Amino acid sequence: RNLHAAAREIVGRFGGEFPAEPDALRSLPGVGDYTAAAVASMAFGLPYAVLDGNVFRVLARLFDVEVPVDTGAGRRICVELAQSLLDTERPGTYNQALMDFGALLCTPAQPRCGECPLAGCCLALAAGTVALRPVKQGRTKVRERWFHYLHISCEGRTLLCRRAGRDIWQGLYEFPLLETEGPADFPALAARPDFRELLGDAEWRLVGTVVMPRHQLSHQTIHATVYRIETPSLSAAAAALAVDTAAVGDYAVPRLLVTCWNTTVEKAAGRPAQTDSFPLPVGQGAGRCGEDGCLLSERVGSGAFSFPVSSPDGKLLSRVLALRNARMFGYFR
Repeated sequence: RNLHAAAREIVGRFGGEFPAEPDALRSLPGVGDYTAAAVASMAFGLPYAVLDGNVFRVLARLFDVEVPVDTGAGRRICVELAQSLLDTERPGTYNQALMDFGALLCTPAQPRCGECPLAGCCLALAAGTVALRPVKQGRTKVRERWFHYLHISCEGRTLLCRRAGRDIWQGLYEFPLLETEGPADFPALAARPDFRELLGDAEWRLVGTVVMPRHQLSHQTIHATVYRIETPSLSAAAAALAVDTAAVGDYAVPRLLVTCWNTTVEKAAGRPAQTDSFPLPVGQGAGRCGEDGCLLSERVGSGAFSFPVSSPDGKLLSRVLALRNARMFGYFR
C-alpha cells in the first residue's frame, strides 16, 4: 500500500522524478529516517549517515555510550557520531560497510572482538562493557557467573564433559566445571564433594592456574579460572569422563576455552604451543597485529584484517582516533 501511494506522490508532486534529498524522501508514505538516508547516500551519493540496529550497536560499543539508544538523547548522540565519522566521498559504500560490520563482526551476542580491526580503539572493549552496549531501556540485567575448570590429566588421558540442559553452550565440550556464586579460592574448591569425587584418594598435584579474561555474553559475564591438575590414577567418576589427550582437538569447545584447548592439543602432539596464534585477552589488546604492522602504526590490522591508513577502513580508524584524541567521550557518557 505504501509503495503504491509513494509512487503516486512521486508522479504527482515530483513530476515522476525520484527525489534525492532526505527531507523530500521522508515526505513519501512509508519512508522514515533510515530509508531516506539509505536512498540518499546509496542511490545519489549524498552525505547522509544511515542508522540501523547494527550501526547503533557499533557506535555504542566503539564510544562506550552509556545513554540508552532508544531514547531521544541516545539517538541524538549516535546521529552526531555517525554523521561525524561519515566518509563524504563515498557515503553509500561507507554506510553499507558499517551495517555489514555490525551484522557480521560486531554482533549482538559473542562479537568477534579478537578479529576486529577497531579493537585497539574500542572503549567498550577496554572497559569490559561490550555485552552491556548498546544500553536500552528495560534491558535484561546481566548475570555474573564464576566458572572453575578442572583440567585433569592422567597418563595421556584428559577429562572432558559435554554440556547439557538448557544452559549456555549446549552440546559443547569442556573440562569438568565447578560453578560458584562468587569468587572462590582453590582450597575452598578442593573441599567440595564434587571435587573429591573426581580426584578420589589419589595424590593429585596442582601444576598450574590460568585466570581467563572476563568473557562477555549477551546477558552473562563469565569469570573463569582453569586449574591444571595431574593425578596418577582416576576415580570411577573421573574414568567415565577420560578421553585420549591426543584426541582433545576433535571436540568442539566454547570460545572461552579455545586457548587452553589448543595448548593441550599441542602438548599432546609434542609440539610447543603456538600461543601467538591464539586470541589475546579481551581488554588487553584483543586481536593481534599482522605482519605489516598493527593498530596506530603506518599500517593497521588484527590478524584477519590488514589495510593502510589511507584506505576507506583506515580513514574510519583515523576519524575514530581523532575523536578520541580530542577527548570528546566525556560528552557521550
